[in-house]
Parts: sequence; structure tokens; C-alpha cells
Amino acid sequence: MNIAFCYNVKHIGASKNLTAQAEAEFDSPETIRAVENALKSRGHKVLKIEADEDSYVKFKENREWIERPQRCYQGSADTCFT
Repeated sequence: MNIAFCYNVKHIGASKNLTAQAEAEFDSPETIRAVENALKSRGHKVLKIEADEDSYVKFKENREWIERPQRCYQGSADTCFT
């Protein structure tokens, strides 16, 4: 199965910095890789899409790859187009 994995990557560690606080619920690169590897280990093909201002375009560009009955796994803290 083709799975679009929508995520938010944490770029800044914990701190009182406002940007770091905004990313508090985002996942570390290691967590994102672990989820991707777990899906792949079950035989799925994974398309990673960071939930940012370009995510809609990425989904649109890859819509044939993720045609139904495929799935979108939303690991992101933000809105993910499914």
C-alpha cells in the first residue's frame, strides 16, 4: 500500500524560545524515521510530506501515487490534507 506520511519535524530543542515552543508537539527526525521504517517494514511504500506551506502542492503533485484506496498517515500537529 502507498502511504503518504504527513509530519512536522522539530528543528529546535526545548527552550523558552517562542519558535521552540511552537514546535513543542513536533517530532524529532529520529521519530519520523522510526515511523517511516515501521511502515516500510510492513511492506508499505512511504511518501514523506512535511506539513508546511508546501504540503498541499506536494499532495497535488503526487496524487496519482496516493490514489485510493491508499492512505495518509497524519503524524503532524498541524492540518494535513487527506
